[in-house]
Amino acid sequence: RAREKTPSAGFYETPELLASVGRLLGFDPRGVLSSGHVDFMWHAFGENMLDELAAGLLERVGRTGARRVVIDGMGGFIAAPGFRERGGAFMAALMNELRRRGATTLVTVEQQDASHALVLDPATMSALADTVLDLHLDLGSSVRRFVSVRKSRVSRCDLRRHELVLGEAGLAVLEEDRLAP
Repeated sequence: RAREKTPSAGFYETPELLASVGRLLGFDPRGVLSSGHVDFMWHAFGENMLDELAAGLLERVGRTGARRVVIDGMGGFIAAPGFRERGGAFMAALMNELRRRGATTLVTVEQQDASHALVLDPATMSALADTVLDLHLDLGSSVRRFVSVRKSRVSRCDLRRHELVLGEAGLAVLEEDRLAP
């Protein structure tokens, strides 16, 4: 759907910075990030109210009829006053409402440590997500990026770890047997 707007709620980088970085790194050669197809909702980290964040997001989804939504990242909600008391149930209700409206939502959650432990408790993650991907870095002699599926409610999938390589031709997902030990 070429003309569909995609709401993107972000807490870390301004829309201008994201568009600039996308151009500089070659991720956005057609200027999609600055074309208006992405409906950026930038909120400074830490000064937001849960209900206002959710209401603004749902209003934009309703107004645009968006079928795809990006929340970058969950930390913006976690830092909001009231999250500690309402967090898991609040986020589950928001995700359920987005699903009810027919939107597929991509939510990023940054790990707090290298243990790959989820920031949110397992019950909350189960309510929030149909699919959970683990993206992580291996900081050996060179930086390597890996992806694996932690959970998939809606389909059978390959649960093996795969290396992600970003090159001039785009993103490549290497087969497990090509991974160096």
